[in-house]
Amino acid sequence: MDFLWKEIDWDLFIVVVTGTDCGRVRKELKQGLEALTFEDNREIVKKVYDREELYRGPNFDRAPDLVVLPNHGYVLKGKVNSGAVFGRTNLLGIHSQDDAFFFSTNGTRCRPIFEAKGIVLKDF
Repeated sequence: MDFLWKEIDWDLFIVVVTGTDCGRVRKELKQGLEALTFEDNREIVKKVYDREELYRGPNFDRAPDLVVLPNHGYVLKGKVNSGAVFGRTNLLGIHSQDDAFFFSTNGTRCRPIFEAKGIVLKDF
């Protein structure tokens, strides 16, 4: 992934890769993110999703190529003007994929959180 750090203009805050390199760059970014570790080799990333796993519909082309789900205890934030990769923030609390609560008075069950939108739109 050495080429990425040379080609990205970090002042622009965005990376756009087009053409035949897109699939390769996506794969390399995904592998790099999945390999991130902190002290004592603790894994930071629980899963990296491809856009096709999460998004559908007419605005699919506006979805991010990758979505990163951190392990508990890590909050992913971007701060490009800092020399530190890890740090603390004054903000407390976090929303995470596996601790959402769904309750329905009509007994509808929602297994993965991804089902919630469809259930709400259909039943309510």
